[in-house]
Amino acid sequence: MHQEYEQSLIAARSHLAIPSQSDFCADLGGDAGYAWRNFGGLDLHEAYQRFLEGPEMYQEDFMWMFPRAFEYYYPVVDRYLRSVSVHDGGAAFYGDCQAWILGCAIESQFHWTDGSRPPDYVIAEIRQLSNFVRGHLTTTLLMLVNKLELISVGRSLG
Repeated sequence: MHQEYEQSLIAARSHLAIPSQSDFCADLGGDAGYAWRNFGGLDLHEAYQRFLEGPEMYQEDFMWMFPRAFEYYYPVVDRYLRSVSVHDGGAAFYGDCQAWILGCAIESQFHWTDGSRPPDYVIAEIRQLSNFVRGHLTTTLLMLVNKLELISVGRSLG
């Protein structure tokens, strides 16, 4: 199911070319220029591989991409958030943190001064991802809360 959904995200972008610099930013200065240097010219597979090299380094790039680049590269965010394991111990909390920052990046795409926002099909994809993440983060956060409670009880008994 997951792979089929991923393929549907890619197919929905078949009409789009890989974004150019002007799709990322007006000039190469600032954070949008940094996003261009990190992801510019990459197809979706290459962009996902780059993101996996250091999600904590690249997550904010999605805040600064102009809407056209975000539309194209949104599947990187979606795929990553659906792939983060909730069973990796300490990494579960780390995944929640990245989910929060990537959520902020998605939200930023609705606040451009010119009124731009993602197209309707991307908004529908964001809704689907939101439902998925909400359900999985609850599990992760409950695991973290339970772990913290066990540590607290253990300290009070010892």
